[in-house]
Amino acid sequence: MPPRRGVLLSVFYSGDDRAAVMKFYDVDSGEIFLVKDETDHKPYLLTNAPEERISEALSEFASRIHSISRVRKYDILRDKEVELTKVEAKDPLAIGGSPKNMRDMLAKLGYDVWEARIKYYDCFIFDRNLIPGCLYEVDDSGNSRRISIGVELEEDLLNSDGEVRDILLSMIPLFDEPSPSMPNAALDIEVLSPLDKIPDPREPD
Repeated sequence: MPPRRGVLLSVFYSGDDRAAVMKFYDVDSGEIFLVKDETDHKPYLLTNAPEERISEALSEFASRIHSISRVRKYDILRDKEVELTKVEAKDPLAIGGSPKNMRDMLAKLGYDVWEARIKYYDCFIFDRNLIPGCLYEVDDSGNSRRISIGVELEEDLLNSDGEVRDILLSMIPLFDEPSPSMPNAALDIEVLSPLDKIPDPREPD
C-alpha cells in the first residue's frame, strides 16, 4: 500500500495504548486517520537530583517509572553544559498533573525540576520535530516523513551569514505549505440577554 499524504492536525495521548497518537487529514481521500507512535517515546522530566537518590526519593512511584539515566544538556542561562538526571515515566500523569506526581515530590525535597510542566503532546511534538499544519507522508508502519516544499530564495537571502541563512531555510518553506481543501461547518448563535444579566452557558434559560 502506498504511503498516505496527510496534514498533521494534532497529537494526543492514548491511555489505552500508553502512547502518543498523531491525527492526520488525508489530502487525497478527505479522511481523518490516526497513527500511534511506534518510537517508544515516553513522558519525562529532568532534575538535578543525583541518579542514586531518585529510587529512594520516588519510591512510591516505582511501578510508574520506565527508566532513569544521566544526560547532558546545554544550560543557556549559564552558557555551559550540565549533567542532569532524566526520569522517564510510563504515563504523563506520573510526571505532573495529578494530586501526587514526581515533579512535586522532587520539588518538596529541594531539587530543581525541568520540562515537567510541558503538556505531553507538546513535548512529543518538540522531541519528534513535528510541525502541525504541515504535510507528511505516512507509511503502513506509522512512520511519518515531512514532505519538503521547494522554495526559491532570493540570492541576497542565500548569502546571509550561516545562522540567519539556516533560520530562513527552515522558516520560509512553512509559508508555502499547501492549504488542504477541508470540509467545514459554521454555526453562529446570537443571544439577547437582559442588560443586568451575564449569559451563563451552564444555565441557558
